[in-house]
Amino acid sequence: MTQGDAERRNVLFVLPSLARAGAESQVLDLLESLSGGPWRLHLATFEPATDQLARVQAVGVQHHHIPRRGKWNPSFISGLGRLVDKAQIDIIHATLNIAVLAAWCARTLASRKPPIIAAIHTTTSRNRKDALIGSWLYSPILRRCDAVNFVSHRQREHWLQQIPLEQERTSVIHNGVDTMRFAPSEGDALGRKRPTVVCIAALRPEKGHRILLRAWQGVIAARPDAQLLLVGDGPERGRIEGLIHQYGLAGSVVVLGIIQDVRPILSGAHLTVLPSTAVETLSLAALESLAMGVPVIATAIGGMPEAVLHEQTGLILEPGRPEELATAILELLSDEPRRQVMAANARADMLARFRKERMGEETAALLERVIDNGGLHHALR
Repeated sequence: MTQGDAERRNVLFVLPSLARAGAESQVLDLLESLSGGPWRLHLATFEPATDQLARVQAVGVQHHHIPRRGKWNPSFISGLGRLVDKAQIDIIHATLNIAVLAAWCARTLASRKPPIIAAIHTTTSRNRKDALIGSWLYSPILRRCDAVNFVSHRQREHWLQQIPLEQERTSVIHNGVDTMRFAPSEGDALGRKRPTVVCIAALRPEKGHRILLRAWQGVIAARPDAQLLLVGDGPERGRIEGLIHQYGLAGSVVVLGIIQDVRPILSGAHLTVLPSTAVETLSLAALESLAMGVPVIATAIGGMPEAVLHEQTGLILEPGRPEELATAILELLSDEPRRQVMAANARADMLARFRKERMGEETAALLERVIDNGGLHHALR
C-alpha cells in the first residue's frame, strides 16, 4: 500500500472507556505514536469513564462517545455500526474482549464491512466463570476476526491452546512506553530516605495485594524501616485497608489511591512489585518502572517474564507464594550494587525493545497488512 492509499484509510479504534488503566493507556500511547502519520484516526468508547480525554484531544484523534445505556443494553451497537458507515471506516482495531464483541456486532449491522483486528490484553482468567464466558462467547468471535494481536508471546501461546486460531492470523506486538517521559531521574524527588517498595495496580483480587501484604509482614520483621506504597484504587480497597490494620502494618504501608503521574513515586522507589495471580499480560506499570531504572519483582503470569528478565532487570516468581516474595524483596533491598546493575540493564532493555515508537511502527505495519490482504471476511464470502 502506498502512502497515497494510506492517506485515504480511516482507522477506528474501539475501546470500552478512557479510564486510567493499563489497556486504555496503551491504546492512547498507540494513538500518539500513529498520529501525524498517513492514517485518519477515530476512537470510539461506550463506557462513562473519561479520565484520559485530554490526551485524546491533545493528539487530535476524532473521539466518538456512544454511551451504553446499562450493562445489558446493546443499543450502542447500532450507533457504532452507523459510525462505521458515516466515517467510512476502512479497518477496526478493537481492544479488550467487550470492545471486540461490540465491534464485531456493529460490523454485522453496518453497510461497510471493514476488517477487524482484535487486540487481546488478558491471559489467565480470574475465575471459572470468566473462563467459561471466554470459551462460549469470545472464542467464536475471535475466530471470525480478521487478525488477532497479542502483547506477548506467552499470551499468544496460552490463547492458541484455548482457541483454534490460524497461526498466520495472529501477531505479537509488545506494549511500548514513552522512554523519554519515563526516564531515570536524578536524586529522590520526594526526599524519601526509607527503603521504598511500590506496587502500582488496580485494587482488584487478581492483582495479588493480599499476598503482598502477607509477604510484607515478613519484610517489615527484618526491615522495620521499609515502606510499601500502594498506588491505585478499586473494589478491594476497603478489604486491603482492613488487612493493613489487621496485620499491624499501618506504619509501613500507605494506600495512595490513583496518582495521575507516577514518576515522582517511582523516582523515590527502590523496587516495584507486581504480585498478580491472573489476567496480567504485559504490565505498563512494570515497563514504566523499568524505563525509569527501577528493578521489578513480578509473578510469572502472561508475558511478564518477557518484560522482566529474571536476574537481569528484576526477579520473576511463581504467583501466590508470599514467603518467596518476602525473601526476594529483602534480598534486593539489602543489595544495592545488585539493584544498580539491574537498574542499568532495565533502562537499556526498555530502549531496545519497548519504546512507544516501535509499538506504533509495528501496529501501522499490521494495519497495512490486514487491509492489503482484504480481511478474512472477504475470503469467507
